[in-house]
Amino acid sequence: MDRELFYEIILFAEDKGFKYHLGMLPVMPICVTSYTALAKKIFWEKRWEIIFNHEFAKAIWGDEYHFNPITYFRTLIPNWTYNLVRMVKEKDPFEYLEQEYKRIK
Repeated sequence: MDRELFYEIILFAEDKGFKYHLGMLPVMPICVTSYTALAKKIFWEKRWEIIFNHEFAKAIWGDEYHFNPITYFRTLIPNWTYNLVRMVKEKDPFEYLEQEYKRIK
């Protein structure tokens, strides 16, 4: 995954209510162009912190319940929890996030 796609995913999550990342940005941008470039750089540097944030996962996958076929019992867990656990277990969590983003977008 590259910076551009990661930034696109963050904007997608922001449209769905994710605001945690905004605290990472400076208050006064020099200009819009440099602000966007700076935002992409900061978000990329903090990408591990962002992708495992619960609010980020809720914004991407939602609070709707998901039937978990892995467990023996029929349990319902929110989609964001199910996908966050799967992403944590992946060898490359960014690849999983990219695939899921393309699926839901």
